[in-house]
Amino acid sequence: LGISKSYLSEQIKRLESELATPLIVRTTRSVRLTAEGESIFAQAEDLKRRVMEMEKSLSQQSEQVDGLIRLTAPKMFAEAVLHDLCVAFRALHPNVEFEILSSYQAFNLTETSVDFAFRATRTPPENMIAHHLLDYHH
Repeated sequence: LGISKSYLSEQIKRLESELATPLIVRTTRSVRLTAEGESIFAQAEDLKRRVMEMEKSLSQQSEQVDGLIRLTAPKMFAEAVLHDLCVAFRALHPNVEFEILSSYQAFNLTETSVDFAFRATRTPPENMIAHHLLDYHH
């Protein structure tokens, strides 16, 4: 438990005093729970189990991915690559929706409310975070 026997004994005595009932029968050779001690132990185990289930549930909820992801890409890239990637992602995260704006038309990405933009360019806008994904030759 990471605590000393004397500290544990002190805490048990304090609990017995607060509950006004003995929880442990102590002899020179053994220590065993009373009926009340057994009952409290069972309730504590149940409480521990329920807290662990609650923590697990909260952890799963925080790991759940959901919402709308807005993407923009050139039409051919959206049809040939992006569509299949979105389908695969949704298989793993069914609560995610995608909105894909596919166009060859240039527009101001800072004024368009997209989460990710795929563009073929050698000089990305300075106010954007850009990553090289692939080389394209036509």
